[in-house]
This record gives sequence, structure tokens and C-alpha cells, in this order.
Amino acid sequence: MEAVVSRVAEALTDPQRVTRNAAGSDDCPGATRADSLEGHAGVALFFAELARRDRSWLRAAHAHVSAAAQALANGTASVGLHMGPAAVLAAVQACAPLGGHYPRLRSRLVAYVADEQRGRVAAERAAAAREGGVRWASYDAIAGLCGTGRLLLTALVEGGAEERAASGPALRDTLDYFTELSRPVTAYGRTVPGWWVPRHLLVMDADREQYPRGEFNVGLAHGISGPLTLLALCAQHGVTVPGQDGALHRIGGWVAERALSDDAGPYWPTRIAFDDEASRPPHLAGAALQPVPRPSWCYGAPGVASALHQAGQATDTADWQRLARAALSALPLRDRAPGPDPLPEPIVCHGQAGLLQTVWRLGRTTGDTALLDQAATAGTRLLQLADTDAPFCFPPAKQPVAGILQGAAGIGASLLSLTASDGPDTHLAHWDRVLLLS
Repeated sequence: MEAVVSRVAEALTDPQRVTRNAAGSDDCPGATRADSLEGHAGVALFFAELARRDRSWLRAAHAHVSAAAQALANGTASVGLHMGPAAVLAAVQACAPLGGHYPRLRSRLVAYVADEQRGRVAAERAAAAREGGVRWASYDAIAGLCGTGRLLLTALVEGGAEERAASGPALRDTLDYFTELSRPVTAYGRTVPGWWVPRHLLVMDADREQYPRGEFNVGLAHGISGPLTLLALCAQHGVTVPGQDGALHRIGGWVAERALSDDAGPYWPTRIAFDDEASRPPHLAGAALQPVPRPSWCYGAPGVASALHQAGQATDTADWQRLARAALSALPLRDRAPGPDPLPEPIVCHGQAGLLQTVWRLGRTTGDTALLDQAATAGTRLLQLADTDAPFCFPPAKQPVAGILQGAAGIGASLLSLTASDGPDTHLAHWDRVLLLS
């Protein structure tokens, strides 16, 4: 394993080489942007994790932070935490505790991202009042407010006075917005959860056809599990607003009640159609007829289970924590069924690396050795996918990507988790904060 991680590090060390080898695609447009988690900002997160074990890797981390920061132009807007100033801030926050403190850059980026966040919250409130419903990109982990909210939480808890002053109001605005989002709304004469995405706000033509009255997204990457996680993490750090506990119980209870089950155990649908949700009680037969979603970080049971477990810890709801762990314990049983590998790709988003990191993080949090064994199994499968002839040591689905979600940096950082000692420095690794896993 260490040999493969070393090969990934070698392939990613030189920012110029990364730029030459990376290529964008429709599925990963940020791969050629330096200020992206799929570009230099994401690569810096990987080297920050290496530097926790060996400080000599800080030089490579700094080189990628510099490349990402230099790409920021005046007025560059963040695309959630995925691109722009927020992505660079994620990299800087990961590197700062290890010796590259970046105090001036951190302060400027936090102020910029906080100002963006407050503006987006106001804009999303106005849009919801004007149009009804909400876009999933308004609140999600990648392009929305909960991903950038996680960066603001880090700034508030770990930053200096200037960072705390800038991040606190923006983060509390975000928590207020998510508390509002958790309250029921009326649509088509029915009372439904406030995170309803109506048909006209769905992105894909196929989705608009499949969900003529809109839908409710369950997943961690693009669904309500993202805001649930941020609400829970903030509560665990003592950052609260009026109504936050009620929001946690409304969203957490909804997620728990929407779990389906097969012979292996519980899992969740990726999305629930409006008519299924609006029936009383909710009639999830349509979702149950669909194949069990792949066990991915983005939409599958691992990501949702992580969110529900965080909420269970924040609210001291043992049933949610048990359900989350049962959903993860079901994965190996389901995996034994005949058929193709549900996760043929090595990447974090919807591949083996994301499964590894999600299960490992919860295993480390709970001390559950069975979950840690699952993570090790995912690591073995991940190593089998390595290709030393590929530009970044793992075969791309379409084009070579260096960064976190769909690239080699995320794969390498996930593999590093399996080499972690029992010390607090490795347990408190920063990089999976951008996945809302910690």
C-alpha cells in the first residue's frame, strides 16, 4: 500500500506535471482549474495528509497551494467549495496546522468566503420566496451552502480573531437558513418537507421527466444529508442558533424513516418522488422497486449513514446511530450477491476510495473493528485497480484527474487512512472535511 501511495505522490508532486497531465471532461469540468478540488487545491489536501506523517511533504503541499492561489483572479467566485476561493481555503486550512500557517491568506480567504456565503443565503431565501421550492445546488455539499459552511466552521473553531469575526455571522446565517429549510411547506395542496426540489428546478431533462412534481434528494453529496451533517457538526462544536435542535430532529427523523431494507439490511433510496413523499404515510414502493443504490459516498448508504450517525451523536439519538451502523454492516452481505462490482471505479465520489474513507471514518469514530475491516477490504480492491502506466497511477474513467473527488489525490488520501496510527494527529485529518465526513 505504501508503495502505491508513494507512486501517487511522485506523480502529483510537480504542479507543472499535474497541469500537463490533467484533462477536463463534462463529468469533471474543474479538473483543469488550478483553484479547484479537482486541481491543485485538491492535490494540496493529499500532500497535507502525507505531511502529517512526514513534514518533508509540506514543500509539495505548499507548491500546490501556491499554484491554486495564483490562479485566483480578482472577483473570482466560489462554486461551493469545489472551485474558486473556497477550494483554496480548504487547502490552506489543511496545511496551516502543519507549519505552513498562511495567516494573511487564510484571513483574506475566510473574509471573502464568508461574504459570499451571506450573499448566497440572502439570494436563496429570495429565490425560494419567489419561485417556491429549492435547488439542490443551493444547499448541497459540492456547489452549495453546506460545503462552504464546513469551511466556515473550521475558521470559527480553529482560526484567529479575524477569522472568527468573519466566519461566525456567516455560519450562523447558514444554520438559520437550514433551520428554515427543515420546516414543512405546502405544494400541490400537500404538506411536504421544505427541501422539496420542484420540477422546474431540476437540472436534467431525464429528471424532469421522471419527477413531474419534483423530488426529495436523500444523498450526502447533493441531498439533505449534507445540511443534516453541517447542523450536527456545528452542534457538536457548540455553534447553534434558535431552532437548530428541532431542525436536526426533523431532518434526521425523516432520513431515518425513509430507510428501506432488503435481505442484507437497511439502505436508502437516492431520491424520493413528490407523490411518494406526499402520500400518508409516505409510500416508497416506487423507490423500493429500484435497484439498491451503489454503496457510494455521494448517493449511497455510506454517505447517508455517516450523516445520520453524526446527527445521532449531536442529538444523543441512539436509534439513528444504530441504524447508520446497521446500514454499513449490510454492505458486505449485499456485496456477496452475484453480479458485477457495484463500484468498479477507484475514485472518491462514487468509487472504492469513497467507500473506504466513509467506512473508515465511522469505524475510527466508534471503535467498530468490523467497519475498519470493511475499510481494509475496500483498500485491497482499490489497490487492485492501480495502473502504474496511468498518468496519476489509477486509470481514469474518461480523462486523467488529479484531485479529490474524481482523481488520484482522493484515492491516495483514502489509502493513507489505512496506514493511520492511533495517534490524534492522524485521527483528526483535515482532508475528509470537504466530504463532510468529519
